[in-house]
Amino acid sequence: MSPSVESQTLNGQTQVSQTKPLNGNGNAPTNEKNQVKIATDAEDLKDRLFVERSEKAFASRSISLINLPPNSLFLKITLATPSTKAYTSVQTGPDSHIELNSDIVFINHSCQPSLVFDMDKMEF
Repeated sequence: MSPSVESQTLNGQTQVSQTKPLNGNGNAPTNEKNQVKIATDAEDLKDRLFVERSEKAFASRSISLINLPPNSLFLKITLATPSTKAYTSVQTGPDSHIELNSDIVFINHSCQPSLVFDMDKMEF
């Protein structure tokens, strides 16, 4: 199943997003108590993220497979390692960076990023 395209207008600007419903309802997977499952980059990317790879330089991108309300937890970062500044790194402090070491490296490379990284909690 390929992602579907949805659009909405916020503050007079149309924003287009691509999503792929999970569990038939477009919501995040839940556990047996109907609580949203907390995902980590180590185990749950296939349920949350589709990476569209390109042969062109810097043209690969990620597409969310789930819809979450604003300020929701998308993923816990568990595979990151300390790094030097690079186009693939995430800045965690004034002089510190990490490499994500998973397909989440393709997230938020947009003029209108839709996720906020909380580096103190190592999640977004």
